[in-house]
Amino acid sequence: MPGFTALQFGTSLERLETSPQVNPPERSDSDLLIHRDSIFRHTGWKSDRLRVYEALKRTGAGIDRIWNFTQCGHGAFVLRNPDNPTEYRICGECCHDRFCLPCANTRSHIIAANVLAQLRGKQARFITLTLHSTTEPLADLLRKLGKCFTRLRSHSLWRKTCYGGVAFIEVKWKPDLNRWNVHLHCLALGKYLKQGLLSQLWFKVTGTSPIVDVRFVHNEQSVARYVTKYASKPLDHSVLHEPDRLDEAIRALKGKRLCTTFGNWRGVKLSAAPDTAAWEYVDTLASIINRALAGEPQAQAIAKALGIPSVFPLPPEKPPPKPRPLLFQVHCGEQFNLAPQPLSGRPLQWI
Repeated sequence: MPGFTALQFGTSLERLETSPQVNPPERSDSDLLIHRDSIFRHTGWKSDRLRVYEALKRTGAGIDRIWNFTQCGHGAFVLRNPDNPTEYRICGECCHDRFCLPCANTRSHIIAANVLAQLRGKQARFITLTLHSTTEPLADLLRKLGKCFTRLRSHSLWRKTCYGGVAFIEVKWKPDLNRWNVHLHCLALGKYLKQGLLSQLWFKVTGTSPIVDVRFVHNEQSVARYVTKYASKPLDHSVLHEPDRLDEAIRALKGKRLCTTFGNWRGVKLSAAPDTAAWEYVDTLASIINRALAGEPQAQAIAKALGIPSVFPLPPEKPPPKPRPLLFQVHCGEQFNLAPQPLSGRPLQWI
């Protein structure tokens, strides 16, 4: 048969065989996480990023998720505002993983901007709902918190005072108590809500937790800080340094919504990113950095506008790691390529 060699045929009694020629040379984990054009994006959390990467591998995360996580920020480029030529932005393909700190920070700023747009001219309150815990697994606590919040929203007191809003889940680990601490932080539109009544209702709903907090929103700046804080950190920093706890958190948070709208905010797209179509392409971020280091004035001005330090340490130039496709030879002679999908199908995002 044309197109096939004798080596590609087999019988059903033969084992599946992996082609030995397709595996690229071995590279260290630190090499997988560093590119010249993405180091600026991930410099501030290099050590924690490696911890998350190792945890994703330990917990059996999919090959596409791990690959996208390692390639986050690679291929970034610089855009210029045509209406203000001195204003620049970094844009590119990002992993959008909830445990990627730069992606979480970007997402939190987008959510904060969209929340502020919904809040203009309206009264809102910060509401914190705690959940008492002992030695329960994190997955059980998250499940209980979701059910209790659903029951709370169905009560007449909540419906009369909270018309709609957004809620954020915060997860902490208490090493001194050896237990998880899960909170629900809400930004709700509505009327005055007496903290004592909410405390009684929340205790009735949960059976264990009377501690709540209600505060009136005085200005938009406090709203932006509040939303940015809780939308950008699915996990407390202490969890990242506990491998067992980090693994448990990754498993428990899989498929969980950490930011959800309720009431008349249902359907509001808080994560809708700004449109970049009107901005002009300048150059790749790697090229801008290299030109700035070479002393080119224009590139140095762009780097300064972007906040890139004048002395910026870069790793040696290396090609990006190749995907590790798994090619199986089966008895029918066909080959199935199980390589991870590239990032090119994802929407562009501010970096």
